[in-house]
Amino acid sequence: MNNSSWRARRLALLEAESEVVETACGPIEIVRRGSAPYVLHLHGTPGGYDQSLSLGAPFLAAGMGSISVSRPGYLRTPISVGRTPAQQADAFAALLDALSIEQVVAQGISGGGPSSIHFAARHPDRVSALLLVCAVSTAYPIVIPAWSKLLMTPLGMRSGEWSLEKFPKSTIKQLIASESTYPPEQVKEVTERVLRDPAAVEFLTQLTQSSSPWEDRRAGFDNDIEVIQSVEHEPLPLESVKCPTLIVHGTADDDVPYFVAERAHERLENSELYAMEDACHLLWIDPGAAEMDRHQTNFVSTHT
Repeated sequence: MNNSSWRARRLALLEAESEVVETACGPIEIVRRGSAPYVLHLHGTPGGYDQSLSLGAPFLAAGMGSISVSRPGYLRTPISVGRTPAQQADAFAALLDALSIEQVVAQGISGGGPSSIHFAARHPDRVSALLLVCAVSTAYPIVIPAWSKLLMTPLGMRSGEWSLEKFPKSTIKQLIASESTYPPEQVKEVTERVLRDPAAVEFLTQLTQSSSPWEDRRAGFDNDIEVIQSVEHEPLPLESVKCPTLIVHGTADDDVPYFVAERAHERLENSELYAMEDACHLLWIDPGAAEMDRHQTNFVSTHT
């Protein structure tokens, strides 16, 4: 199947599952499940609403609602809705207005951290609690490996999916090596463990798929990289966040280093740091993932 036909087929599947909500800031693509209290999932980089669908499952199981959003520049949410984290935060408030929802728990995942922090700081009446999960929250040196740049094309992202399907061991090994501080022997051990865990393999499959079609996510990715790089000169307003905040981070994260979480914890007035010992950036494939989910749902239950 050529790329044009494949892209059209993938987009049709994605659009069949979501809806576009017209807001005062422009159209925003979402999937809403369950009922209040809602958790608003703000996905990582790259991504789209589909990246965070599985992450909402623990909250749904706990009797909460889940709203997965395509942030600006991803899928059917145009970049014009908001380029800066502050603009995106205002767009999320406008989304709640359009949905007639008074308040949510905001979950910022990885590159969704900056906009979730601004949302809690700028609209404190709309955010009852904040979850920062392996999130960008303070400045750090961002390095995009040369090999990964080769994948940042439509065919490159498709080849990543194909590689995971046809050569799971080598592909998962490379993913873990790039997202962790593990030495080679530990990368090998973790890879073998993941391969024995169907749920972990399924998570990585869904994560890989949430980068395609690349043409429909590239604008968001490029914008996110600019935002993350700008944090060094324009620190995020952590001191202005007053709601209860849970910071979840792996101590072996090599994508968003653990010290980012430690610094955010120092600056946030009302925060708890939940350190996942020896976990990489891909927290959901760690043996402690189920306990992490329980901790998050208990935190949300306490603060809604």
